[in-house]
Formats: sequence, structure tokens, C-alpha cells
Amino acid sequence: MYGLKRMTVFSRKVSFLKGSQLDLRSPAFVQKYNVLPPGSDGDSAKHGVHGANVDIFADKAAGYMDIIVRGSSGVRGQHGSPGRKGEDSLRKKPDKTVRDCVKRAITFQGEALACPDVRGARGTPGRPGGNGGDAGKSGNGGNAGRINVYVREVKGSVKLTTCHGYGGKAPANGKGGAGGKGGRGGRGINCKKVRGDFYGLSSCTDDGRTAEAPRGANGKNGKDGKRNFGLRWFKRSIEEGI
Repeated sequence: MYGLKRMTVFSRKVSFLKGSQLDLRSPAFVQKYNVLPPGSDGDSAKHGVHGANVDIFADKAAGYMDIIVRGSSGVRGQHGSPGRKGEDSLRKKPDKTVRDCVKRAITFQGEALACPDVRGARGTPGRPGGNGGDAGKSGNGGNAGRINVYVREVKGSVKLTTCHGYGGKAPANGKGGAGGKGGRGGRGINCKKVRGDFYGLSSCTDDGRTAEAPRGANGKNGKDGKRNFGLRWFKRSIEEGI
């Protein structure tokens, strides 16, 4: 007999068969959650249902009385959704040219004394990942029910059980999204000194390109969700009397 909130019995005599049980457990909820976009907080869950209140008024009780009432457990909160992945850098650093050799030349009165090589520029960093969503709040467990039995005479045995529901299990926080990949680096250039102008002065020119510089650093990972709820119990309330 699930779902009863209150049950009251008035009778001259109540009888229970051996092996029988009056089971008044509260129903358990099943909760469906919506699909969350990246980095969203989880939804809170439903609380458990409180146990039923049972009152029996009789002159006599015979047989094997076995009554159980129980609050249902809370539902687990929704997991926080993972953060979005950071965007990869699609920008490639430009390659160095002969102009860079000329700019880097070490000169004196127009004469190139040295022509150092020019390294390629490292790629641009990737974009950071999005933060993960916080976990939703789990539902509290329902209170234990209450059983009151008022009889003048008992022939047999009496077993009364009341139990509280448990809090919903702890949901998980969303993980932070991974950072995006860094962009490609540019190619450097080797430089050399040559003679060739009208006055016979030395100048710098290119002497072939180098391999690409390293890619840019990956973007930072997003932060994980912060909130986390463990088991939560509702205070048990039990009153028994015969």
C-alpha cells in the first residue's frame, strides 16, 4: 500500500496472519533531467516523501502484527555539465624574410659586419577552456513515519518498524574544458654576408629558411565545478506506542 500519508483504524478486534505485513513505504521518485549546455549547473533534485502516520484503535489485537512505514530516499542531483573546449588557434605566425636579415644586420658606416640568423616566431596560444558547471543539490530523505497502536489486550506478537529515507547520492561537478591548441609557428631565416653594391660594401641577404618555430602554448583548462553535496539525512521522527 504505497503512497498513503495517513491511515487510521477503529475496530473491536484486529487480526494479522502469520507471515503477513502491512507495508506502507513511501514511493520513490524517478527524476528525468534536461540536457544541459556546456558549463551549466546541474538541477536540484526532488526530496523523498515522508513516511505515513498510522493510528490503530482496538479492544483486542490477535496474531502476528507486523507494520512498517518508511520515508523514501531523495533523488541524486544532476551532474554539472563539462565546460566547453577552448578554440584552437588557427593563426600561423608569418615567416621571416630577407628584410629581417637586413634589419638584424650589425653595421658600421653602411658596412655589414655580421649577419645573424633570425629565428621564427612561436605560434599564438590557444583559447582557454570553459569552466565546468556546479553539481545540482541532491534531495533530502523523507522523515520516518509514525505508528501509534492503542489496544487493551494483545494475543500474539507486535512488530512496528519506522525508517527514514536517505539523502540522494552526491552528484559530480562538471569538469573544466580542455584548452585549445596553439597556432603554428613561423619559419626563421638564415642570413649571410655578401658584397654586391656599387661601393663594394658588404650587406646581408638570406641563406635559406629554417623549420617552423614551436606551436603556441595550449590554452588553459577550465576550472572544475565547485559545489558538491554529500548524503543529506532528514531528522528521523519516531513515535511508537502500544
